[in-house]
Amino acid sequence: AGMMIQMSRGRHPFSLDLSVQSFYNGRMSYLRSGSLLEAPDGSISFIPIRSDANLVTFRVGFAVEV
Repeated sequence: AGMMIQMSRGRHPFSLDLSVQSFYNGRMSYLRSGSLLEAPDGSISFIPIRSDANLVTFRVGFAVEV
């Protein structure tokens, strides 16, 4: 969802852009720093992290007409 609020009019009007976006990805498996392990014999194993990977982003911007 979002909205654009006109802040000025005239030759080069500009607007304030506000928005929020949600991403619902559910449960995911992923690797992060420390998830890869090297054994003394040179073999490599990994320990995946499993958690919710949902994300909410907020944006603020300006739009200028030229």
